Amino acid sequence: MVGATLLDFVAAQYAAGQRQLAECTRQLVSMAQTPIVELLDYSNETVFLEPTLFTFFGRREKKVTLEQILYAKLPDRSSLATFAAYADHGGLIYLPQLGYLTTDASDSVVTVDPDVLARGISGLRRVCNSRIDLCMASDPLLRPILQDADEQETRIEDDAAEHYSVGVDRALETIGRVAPLLFECLLAVTRRVTLFRSEKLGSFADIAAHGTAFLNVAPPDVTTEVFFVEDLAHQCGHILFNAVTVNREDYLRASPTTPLKQLTGADGERRDVYTAFHGVFTEALMCIALTRCLETRVFSEEKLHEVLGRLSFVMKRFELDLLNLQHVQNEGLFTARGLTVVHECGSVFDEVFRCTADRIIHFDLSNQPYTFSCERFAALNPRH
Repeated sequence: MVGATLLDFVAAQYAAGQRQLAECTRQLVSMAQTPIVELLDYSNETVFLEPTLFTFFGRREKKVTLEQILYAKLPDRSSLATFAAYADHGGLIYLPQLGYLTTDASDSVVTVDPDVLARGISGLRRVCNSRIDLCMASDPLLRPILQDADEQETRIEDDAAEHYSVGVDRALETIGRVAPLLFECLLAVTRRVTLFRSEKLGSFADIAAHGTAFLNVAPPDVTTEVFFVEDLAHQCGHILFNAVTVNREDYLRASPTTPLKQLTGADGERRDVYTAFHGVFTEALMCIALTRCLETRVFSEEKLHEVLGRLSFVMKRFELDLLNLQHVQNEGLFTARGLTVVHECGSVFDEVFRCTADRIIHFDLSNQPYTFSCERFAALNPRH
């Protein structure tokens, strides 16, 4: 089965990385000067993998309070009589894992009564009834992260989660059916999916909000079920790789920030070695998910045509990135473990090409932008 060895390797590695990341935030929380830290269960690792904790401790200036981040994690919420929480400009208080409370306040810290909270909370939507939250409104902590190339803030559209929730659910369910081990790994490290619209900022994941996948749903022809299969594998794959490679020196002999251009000489190459390493890994996961969709024929013929188009698009980029990493390998900059990952990603490329080459190499992708467009693909490659 395509990608089986790579997934077996990753499944054996991510838990240790998650424990290490949780330990970092656990120590920071324990040193905080607020009563709530005395009420937590420090043996519960999941408490300290809350994405907003990574964002909170990564910022010097913060309006959001530690109490509102951790309130849902208390073993006994009645142990806290009241707590401070930040209400944004629209009066919304975001409580991770619980939901949103609407207040009359604006851009200020207020005191929350748990009894009032119980009556007025708007619950979160969960993806596939899992512990993954589908973000339905803006989180003030995310504003510095959600900025485009011009450093303009990107808005999280209030209706995006409602509009696309079924598509996200179906896509994750599809991954679970066609690639159970990939599904298990992604589910283990992902805590939140945030949907946004931007013409300049692409989908991404950032360790500064570890556990969150940010998906751009701006282009109208992009947000198909197949798109969500690919992008969940892609962005949740970045989260997974951050956990697996939390000790980067276990994978790279060089500094992770070594400019790739120094090794390839390619004009216009702006990535560093670690970013390119990330790219090859997530491209492998996208190819695994898409190829298994083809093998199991979970979609209609029309959607399978889109799967083939997306697969062709990813494979072209995958091939180039593997060639780039060959330069890193030639310089002896990967450790034995790093070479294992690169080798297994290369094996995924070879397997996928062997299985699908006759169906994908003839596609004309000359009109494609940086992000795959279904509309443009169909214009040059009509389904017969």
